[in-house]
Amino acid sequence: MGKFFLIIGIAAIVVAILYLVLYIWSRMQSVKILRNYRNHRNFGFGYLSLRFSRRRTLKNVRLFSYDYVNQGKKLVNVELLFVNKGGVFVIKQVPGDGYVEIRNDGPWKRTLNDRTFTFPDPQKANENAYEAIRQLLREEHVNNVPVYNIVLFTGRKVKFSKQVNGVINADDLTPFFIEYNKDRFLVGSEMRKIIRTVQKKRVKSGR
Repeated sequence: MGKFFLIIGIAAIVVAILYLVLYIWSRMQSVKILRNYRNHRNFGFGYLSLRFSRRRTLKNVRLFSYDYVNQGKKLVNVELLFVNKGGVFVIKQVPGDGYVEIRNDGPWKRTLNDRTFTFPDPQKANENAYEAIRQLLREEHVNNVPVYNIVLFTGRKVKFSKQVNGVINADDLTPFFIEYNKDRFLVGSEMRKIIRTVQKKRVKSGR
């Protein structure tokens, strides 16, 4: 009997060490991604997968959503989807550096090296994806789940003209999601259910 408990104890220690090594490795890799791969199209996916959870991070999710204006279905692409205890985050990435003028009534402006140019409001551009996820969860009776429209600026040197909910830069990713985690709307089984629901309705390539 003594040997049995000794083996169990050693196994538990080995598992704990492996978990610690994996934890440290994933944190180191996420720091590497933050430092070297900000403008890569898969930056957000790689960072969130390593820093938080690969199983709860999805990229390029294509879904059919009902278009109430044209009275028919439309195919929507969700660039990045992340689920944690704080809710469901529908994320659009915007690469590049500069001073960003956030406007409420039209295109946003970016100034970089004394050059100014406009670009479409990314929050508005992400609304189709955001609404598609909300619609899917309602249709599948996954109720009372907060869903957020998030715009992630990935450049190294990004400043905003004002603070707006859901508009963040890459340096704020970790504190942003840790803060939302404090709300603890969802438990593990609910998060897994949301991911399964999205995966079930995901449109495969070629359709």
